[in-house]
Amino acid sequence: IDGMKDQASVLREMARLRQLHQPQWKEGKAKLVFIGSGKGGVGKSFVALALAQALGQKSQKVLLVDANLANPSLHVMTNVVVDGKETVNALLQRGRRGHVPVVMELDEKISLFPNEGSTEQLFAGGTDNARFLLQQLQPFARVFDFIILDSQTGLNSWNLTLLQQAHRVFLITIPEPTAIIDTYLYIKAASFYANPQSMHIVVNQVYHPKGGEETHEKLNMALDHFLHFRVPLACSIAFDLQVRSCLYKQMFPFLGRLGEHLQQAFADMASHLLEKKLHKDAVKKQKQGVAL
Repeated sequence: IDGMKDQASVLREMARLRQLHQPQWKEGKAKLVFIGSGKGGVGKSFVALALAQALGQKSQKVLLVDANLANPSLHVMTNVVVDGKETVNALLQRGRRGHVPVVMELDEKISLFPNEGSTEQLFAGGTDNARFLLQQLQPFARVFDFIILDSQTGLNSWNLTLLQQAHRVFLITIPEPTAIIDTYLYIKAASFYANPQSMHIVVNQVYHPKGGEETHEKLNMALDHFLHFRVPLACSIAFDLQVRSCLYKQMFPFLGRLGEHLQQAFADMASHLLEKKLHKDAVKKQKQGVAL
């Protein structure tokens, strides 16, 4: 009982902080995509990188942001040398307003705002730090079509503040029961403060054709029964040994080296995002035309 009371107190405090520090991402700018997971080791950063490449193949300019304060890995996976003074953690420690972060160009369409090291003291002020990061990213919203935030595992005030502002949230899971449970708990906690309609499920490391659908249905049975809503499936990603090889050998960009089924899955994700973006832009222009 005491544990339940403590959890309720934490949730109430998170709700209070949300009201006090709700950041505002300006409309008509780059679309924010949040990549999260309730369990570590499910391929969250891999999905972020592959999705960025798929969007780049569709002529979209993408900024990848390593928003994992504790265990950043995008710079390792892309085999880039990081300037310790130009990382997400360094920016938060410095706290200099008006200092535009320096991003690294990975290829013609994809850039990276890297991170390095572990900064545990930042967790004490996660909401304020997340709000500050979003403010610092605003100038890039005029340059990029999408900004992909690769978050850290689990849900805390840092992740929650970023998730609240995202146009699309992809939650990565795998078919293992513990991963499904962790994803359910993640969605349950986040749904109190963020719109569940922004959330989509990505089932990674699927071993047979129906594996993703079965995992998704198990998750939705729990969501439907206890929370009375369902979360759609974005895509299933088949298990492929080539993924591990590409990441281990730091062979970025790696999407073209993967099987056709994986390439198609990420192409579908990118098309879905692009269709939503174009639809919103068209509606906005239509409204502006009527107003004129």
